[in-house]
Amino acid sequence: MTPTSGTTELRFRNRKEFLAVFLDDIGEGGLLWKGEQHVDMDQVLSVSIRFAGMPNTWEMRCRVIWRHAQPPGRDDLPKGVGLTVEPESMSALTDLLEFAHSQDPGESSLYRAEERTGVRHSVPYLAEFLVNKRLMQGKLVDISEGGCFIVTEHPLPVQTRFVFFMYRPHRPRPWVLEGEVMRVEREGDNKGMGIRLQFDTKRHRAEIRRLVQKLESGADNAPEEVDSSTYSTNAFTSVDPNEVGSTG
Repeated sequence: MTPTSGTTELRFRNRKEFLAVFLDDIGEGGLLWKGEQHVDMDQVLSVSIRFAGMPNTWEMRCRVIWRHAQPPGRDDLPKGVGLTVEPESMSALTDLLEFAHSQDPGESSLYRAEERTGVRHSVPYLAEFLVNKRLMQGKLVDISEGGCFIVTEHPLPVQTRFVFFMYRPHRPRPWVLEGEVMRVEREGDNKGMGIRLQFDTKRHRAEIRRLVQKLESGADNAPEEVDSSTYSTNAFTSVDPNEVGSTG
């Protein structure tokens, strides 16, 4: 057991993001620290947990119980480092969980403003993306200049960056886009994930802006539903990575 010097800070955009990587059964790990951190088994860390826009800070002592692996029984979470909270920090953990499970209306508005900016337009587009090397299909139900929401039973973990295909009616080829998962909805009719679009060139950003402008003007007239037969399930094997962000 080798304690570290200094404090490791874990920052979360909001409470949902924290709860998505917190395991209720502390015996299985407690908190998933995503990424490829260089730590040793049984290493004890001083961990500081903070939330965007919030002054609160929770200081805890945590022990490493797995490295570069998925949490037991949680295929929906990425590989990372498993941390359990040491006994002397359990009161801080209890206070943190009380905070994480409560939310006031003003804070909800703050988080919504952080997650998506720009006017959202309802669309009936289709989407394809990979989950654990398996091709999944979903429905892209709204889009703005900065993001979109994909309804799916197989959302990716928060902060995952990934490539996906967006199928539009009457278009011979899909758009190839890159995004980062900013939030995940696991309850209600619209289970899925909110995506912040990533742009590698100004041209790609301009293409999405033109699409949104067409939606605003009514020039992009789309039917209420897209025929699922328009999917091309071989797209991931044939696409050129340099085409990310390009349109068809």
